[in-house]
Amino acid sequence: MKLDPGLERSVLFTHLDARESAALHDIISLEHRRDGAVIFHQGSSSENFYLLLRGRVRLVRTSPAGKELTLHTVEEGHLFAEAAVFAHLSYPATAIVVGNTTVAAIPRDPFITLLRDRPGLALKLITSLSAWVRELAKELADRSLKESGARVAAYLRDERSRAASDAFALPQSKKAIAGQLGMAPESFSRALRRLRDLGILVVDGKRISVCDLSALESAAEEER
Repeated sequence: MKLDPGLERSVLFTHLDARESAALHDIISLEHRRDGAVIFHQGSSSENFYLLLRGRVRLVRTSPAGKELTLHTVEEGHLFAEAAVFAHLSYPATAIVVGNTTVAAIPRDPFITLLRDRPGLALKLITSLSAWVRELAKELADRSLKESGARVAAYLRDERSRAASDAFALPQSKKAIAGQLGMAPESFSRALRRLRDLGILVVDGKRISVCDLSALESAAEEER
């Protein structure tokens, strides 16, 4: 069976052999979603967890007062909602598609049955997931150590790398990106203006052009 290329590159499949990959692939369903679509709502019953194959997904939590907070933006190849599913909890946030995406929906019960039938598969998945947790922990540590300007610079440096171009469009609204970076929208806008005024960037709405990559990288490495 030929696997979806996105699945083969993902954290779930990193250490699996062909038979294990095929067994896991058999219980997964692929879903194609358009920009702005909701995959699941905060508070709804969790039956599936997800693997993002293409695009991005924003995890948003809404307070009782109606204020939205972006908890995390899921990148390609990463899992989301797995903790809620295995703890039999409701989804703690709403998952909103950013751009056209493809996700793999993985149902809890068939997945657990597969792990019980194949203990070796479970060990390999734990190895893969541990690496992903380390990556997430590093991301959170970097966020806490950096000033707001450095967080914005690091974000733009990474977006430039993903686009493989000095000119690219922000994938989300500035408000959503600010929430992802743990800052107020006004702080994000100020940091953008500062980078622009230093001649590092040209900002035209959501279009960003990097004029001085070396200076952007230096700004991204500043710590508190």
